[in-house]
Amino acid sequence: MAQQPASGARPALLLLVLSLLLSSSSLLIVAGQQGYDQQQPPSPSPEEVPKQQTAATNPRLQKAYVALQALKRAITDDPHNLTSNWCGPDVCAYTGVFCAAAPDDPHTLTVAGIDLNHGDLAATFPEELGLLTDLALLHLNSNRFSGTLPESLPKLHLLHELDVSNNRLSGGFPQHILCLPNIKYVDIRFNNLCGTVPAAVFDKQLDAIFLNDNHFDFELPHNFGNSPASNCIAGRPDQRPVDQCMAFLHRPPVHCDDHGCFATPNKPQPKPQQPQPHY
Repeated sequence: MAQQPASGARPALLLLVLSLLLSSSSLLIVAGQQGYDQQQPPSPSPEEVPKQQTAATNPRLQKAYVALQALKRAITDDPHNLTSNWCGPDVCAYTGVFCAAAPDDPHTLTVAGIDLNHGDLAATFPEELGLLTDLALLHLNSNRFSGTLPESLPKLHLLHELDVSNNRLSGGFPQHILCLPNIKYVDIRFNNLCGTVPAAVFDKQLDAIFLNDNHFDFELPHNFGNSPASNCIAGRPDQRPVDQCMAFLHRPPVHCDDHGCFATPNKPQPKPQQPQPHY
């Protein structure tokens, strides 16, 4: 199977904060530009930061526990033992699982992100993933997920980023993506998907969509120009310049802690030194 170019940066929007994704009014993204403008939110006051909560005391984390245990059972090979600590009610301590304050209750923790990129996990998607209704970020690239995305995917109504690239997904274009009201970033490259790409995907208000290295019967629809996405579809006309696409793909890695997930800004590149004149 074709492999994605090594980037060293896990896909995430610049300065992506999961707590912001759960309240998108604080985040301003200008689609189609090389950079993103963002309004920084005030830091939460100490009384608003949720104390340690588990599935034993928090109904939202209880649902997340059910979903994550179903995902663990669906994993048939975990060569790096990423899910070895997926036991017990403290789901926020699971590897690759990140919690943040719930969008409608700053005192309640909820699972806001899952990042198991480059895990080489062999698995299928369980329907119980639909219980993660507060999930904003789902990063599962460079694994061995097979089959199709779950029918319950539209229940993830807060999902902002979906990256299942470089897996072994099959079937047609995952139509459920069209039912995600807050989705902004979609990456389904390097899979075994086939058939046609629905024209409706180009009416979605996406910041980026990556479809290449599948087996789609791709014809540009009449509404192709309606998409505000960054247009980095390899081998297709009217795409963004290579340097801009590479800059988008090589965004900085995500850092996650108890307050959510964010990516540090790219360091400015030093200006090349001008050669000294010889006299």
